[in-house]
Amino acid sequence: MAPGIAEALLATALGLVAAIPAVVIYNHLARQTASCRAQVADLTSLVMRLVSRDLGRMQALTASGQVVRLGASRDSRSVAGE
Repeated sequence: MAPGIAEALLATALGLVAAIPAVVIYNHLARQTASCRAQVADLTSLVMRLVSRDLGRMQALTASGQVVRLGASRDSRSVAGE
């Protein structure tokens, strides 16, 4: 074989040895990142729903003239203690 072709084949083989694991690792990390982003989005929507619900209850109690005490015991009317 010609020395130039042998050198090119060796360089190609070494490039593939480096590139294939890098692509596998990249795809694994990309999947993990997408999964983490989805979990954060789900948690964010849950927190937003809970905060919105509690604010709605607090506004309704305030509008009806009831006293709203955050963090009060379960015996009294409270938003955070429910």
